[in-house]
Amino acid sequence: MASQLLLLLFVANAFGVAFFVLALYRPNTARIVAGGGFIASSLVNATLALLDPQIYVKGLGPHAVGLYKDLIYGALGQAPGRLILALAVWQLIVAATILVNVTEYVRLGCVAAALFLIGISPLGVGCGFPSNLILAGGLVALIRLRWPLGARTRI
Repeated sequence: MASQLLLLLFVANAFGVAFFVLALYRPNTARIVAGGGFIASSLVNATLALLDPQIYVKGLGPHAVGLYKDLIYGALGQAPGRLILALAVWQLIVAATILVNVTEYVRLGCVAAALFLIGISPLGVGCGFPSNLILAGGLVALIRLRWPLGARTRI
């Protein structure tokens, strides 16, 4: 079990580094990947919220620290399906703002996504820590750009 977790953490961190580099050198592609990632996360969260909402309490609770552990076993433990479904809707909205390719919306979406990724850090390895911080760094790199990009840097 521990070796599987280490492999997943390695893959998550390798993806985080690849995304960060992509954001620096191919920002439009990184924007599309970020939006697609939030769509995928939304779909997975919505599906799990409907099929097995307790998976979040069982999976995240043991790895969380401090207040987050209390929140998972308290508020999330009471109504995991509704809270995770609300999170899935929010992730879909963030994805839409990132993918719309209008400067103000992309920046807003990237800020929301980066704050979310930083905010889930106390969930520890349950959220792939520290890959979420690396991904947030890539999103911060995208915030500084004007969208849509010029033709040379589009993809």
